[in-house]
Amino acid sequence: MGTGPSRTIEWGSLEEHEYLKRIIESRVTAADPLWNQLLSFRVPLQPQSIAEHEKKIENLCRLFLQNGRQNGNIISLIQQFLIRNGEIQTAVECSDPIFPWHTANSLYLIRNIVRSDITLTHDS
Repeated sequence: MGTGPSRTIEWGSLEEHEYLKRIIESRVTAADPLWNQLLSFRVPLQPQSIAEHEKKIENLCRLFLQNGRQNGNIISLIQQFLIRNGEIQTAVECSDPIFPWHTANSLYLIRNIVRSDITLTHDS
């Protein structure tokens, strides 16, 4: 088994992605295996595509924030980050790239959600 994403995310059709829909619409605990699949994505790294990508995920972040206050998924995401961050040292020593990769991806999601929250608060 490789260390690449188990499923390629098409950034143009994120609203239809089953894992994103689930964390937006229903409660997902920090122990749910969905996080393993959800955090297995590749962030676009080309400077010209980052701004375009962030624009595409803006609406999803807003929906996540609106529903996350009721379903607790914001807390679950932060717990996922803390769990994976605590395992980085061991993962690196064992040459396991999954925990650092998932930690970086969870931090990326948190960053975009917080950025959207700040934008929403500023616009209000």
